[in-house]
Amino acid sequence: LLNPTEGKKGVELSIPEADFCYGKPTKPPTPIKQVVHNFYGETAEANTKKRYDDISKIPEEKLGKPRETKASKKSAEAIKEKTKQKSEPKSLFKMAKFQKVDPRTNTHLPQKKAKEIKKEESPEKKNEQDSFM
Repeated sequence: LLNPTEGKKGVELSIPEADFCYGKPTKPPTPIKQVVHNFYGETAEANTKKRYDDISKIPEEKLGKPRETKASKKSAEAIKEKTKQKSEPKSLFKMAKFQKVDPRTNTHLPQKKAKEIKKEESPEKKNEQDSFM
């Protein structure tokens, strides 16, 4: 009844062949044997060794020095600031109304005064210890 080679108005239709498929072709299967036998790992290792050998043959003068990046500059600055802060001790925080008042105890004695005080205290302590024995 119907002729598949003619359309409604008598125009010829182009029908694909019987083995024709529509859509995207499927992905080829993974070569499991090569994966299991580490073929791809060995190939990558050989390529890397070859690249390293090529680079090692180049003289250092041609390679040049590595350039500084913004990150390396900032990290160097941060390290310098940290070392500078350690060398300059900050003054301790003190409320404004207590800044004019002297402390009751002085724990930051100069070395000479601290030694003199220890010498003065040591004979007294010896006498006290002798009295207990």
